[in-house]
Order: sequence, then C-alpha cells, then structure tokens
Amino acid sequence: MYRVERAKSKTILACPVLCLLLALASCAADEDIITAPRLQPQQVQPWTDLRDGHQYGVMRIGQQEWLTENLAYALPTGTAGGCFTWGEKEGDYKLEDVSFQPDTVKVVLTDSLYRLAYEACVADPAHDWAAEDNVSPATLRSYLDNYLALYGQEAFTDVMAYYPRFHAALLAALDHWRDEGRQQVLDAMQARCDSIVRNHRNRAEAANGGYAPQYGLLYSLDGARAAVPKEGGWRLPSDADWKQLEAALGLSAAEQERINAWRGAGAADLLKEEGSTGFNARMAGCNAYLRNNEAQYIRLGQCAYWWADDEFTSSEEQEVIGDDGKATVETLIFREGIVRQIAIYSNAIWRGTTRTDNVYRTTNYSVRLVRDVK
Repeated sequence: MYRVERAKSKTILACPVLCLLLALASCAADEDIITAPRLQPQQVQPWTDLRDGHQYGVMRIGQQEWLTENLAYALPTGTAGGCFTWGEKEGDYKLEDVSFQPDTVKVVLTDSLYRLAYEACVADPAHDWAAEDNVSPATLRSYLDNYLALYGQEAFTDVMAYYPRFHAALLAALDHWRDEGRQQVLDAMQARCDSIVRNHRNRAEAANGGYAPQYGLLYSLDGARAAVPKEGGWRLPSDADWKQLEAALGLSAAEQERINAWRGAGAADLLKEEGSTGFNARMAGCNAYLRNNEAQYIRLGQCAYWWADDEFTSSEEQEVIGDDGKATVETLIFREGIVRQIAIYSNAIWRGTTRTDNVYRTTNYSVRLVRDVK
C-alpha cells in the first residue's frame, strides 16, 4: 500500500502565534479538495495489442502505467465468454455454440481422398518402388483397385506393410492429407463461430450507434480476466493497484480503505477526460447487477465503472417454493467483486462491491489495464 505524504515546510517560524496559525491552516488543508496529483503523470509510448492491432495510449503515474482508454478486445467467444457491447443480450448463443477443442476434432478420409493420397504416393518421383520394395507401380495400383473396398482403409493399409518402404511413405501421405483436411475443418468451424459472435455484436453496435469505438467493451469479471493480453506485462488491476493510483492522486490511507463510499473529493476530476492525469475516463455506463434476468444497461454518459481483480463470497437466505408447493429456506452463495466508479455528478471516486452475476446473467463493467514501471 502506498501513501503520498504532504511536503513539510522548511520555513522556521519563531513566533508562537504564527506557529498556531500554521497548524490550523495545515488541519484545514487536510480537508481541502484534491486539485493536483502529488506525482506528476507522464504520457509514454503507446501500446498496440497484437491480438487485434488496437493501439492504446499509456500514462505513467508513480510506479504504475495505465491504459488511457478502456479495453476494447473482443473475446472470440463473445457474450458467452463474458464480453459485451452496449445493449448486447446474454444467452442468445451458448459457449458450446462458439467454441470447440481442436484436439477433439478428428478427420477420417473418404475412400476417394484415400485413393488420391495412395496414388500420389505411388507416383512420387522421389521413389522407385520396383527397386526399393520389389513391386511395380502397376501392381500397387491393382491392389488398391481390388482390395480397398474389400478390406477397408485401416486393414488395407496394414496389409501394405508387406512393402515396408512403401507402407511408411503411405502412412506419411495419409497423415499429411488428414492434417490438411483437419485444418480445413478447423478453419471452417472457427469461421462459423466467429460469424455467430461477430454478427450478434454488429447488430448490437448498429442499434447503439457505435458504442465500442468510443467506450471500449464491457466484461463480466471472468471475461475481464480472460481478456488480459499475455504480452506487454499488463494485468487486470487489483484493488491494491487502484489504491496505489488513488494514493498518487492524494487519497489518504484511511480514505483508500473506505468501502461502498465516495472517497477523495477532487480525485475523480483528475481522472476524467478533462483531468490533468491523462487517464481520460469516459462515462461508458455498465450492465449493472439486477436480481432478475433483464439487462440493466444504465448511466451511459453519466458514470464510468471498472473491475478490480478481487472477489469474495457472500451468502443470503431465501425462501424457495418447491414443486410440491412447500416453502423451504435455502442458503445461497454469491460471488462478489470490487469496482471503481466515477460520475459526472461527483468529484470523488466510488469504491464499492457488486455481485458478479444473478444466476441468469453476469454483471458487466469496463476494464482498464495496469502494469508496473520497469
């Protein structure tokens, strides 16, 4: 935890009255609105996300570097993976509709493709099968015509082990053709998944007037963690990271620790678009927690919200009506996260908690990335 202390005066005052006045002024200063960061920020070299080519501004304050705009990386799994544009509905497609495990994709060659691979092996100019395996190309072709349909691909391939060099070349050719076919299948599957996600987001972007280019994207807590790039040293800021930034802005240790409260009068103004830090906070709104399954996209143009990479659990007793009509009390466990918020109607920074989901859908906030100064 970091705290920036007020500079001590080097002036020596001999008069007791002046000393008393200075002490009173110092006490009053502790309650003054923060008007300038204790550590002057710097704009440093922009950073480009290699995943999509998006370039971000970067500001340095103290021993931290922060992006100067919200993360806009579109997770390949879209809303199913916890990534949203404004107004985008969760649940229109499922994770299994837009993702797959490549290792589970197996490709079986059709007999026609098997024949092409076999023929390419027979006709390979790098081999002289008559010299290498004492068998002519004509004989090899006759085996294919007479026995492939009879034995099937696997058994027929085993039979060709009688000619060891040709058999090894055939296995390699079949593997190559399977790999080629497998890659085509994977490409087609990925294109289909990308199309589902892209079309869904494009419809939402058309409806919201182009939210993402201005404000970045909104993420669930899990989606925010998944969206952090592996390159560049970036991370989803922890609550401690946010406190370190707030300390650099002048918040006392006591103010930093307050929860579900506005803290640090004047500090938020330093982070807003016109603020002196260059943090450039845009009021991107959020899809807030709500008990039912309806989306709660609120406060666009009024508030900005960001995740911290911290979570805890809470519990709540609820009365549940069973199929038999009888009521029972169950203890429900909820995941909760920590968020930061600034608003056009406040000059302070909100540190609060929120449930990460309501069973039906996730809570979605913006993401700023941070890294340590090297």
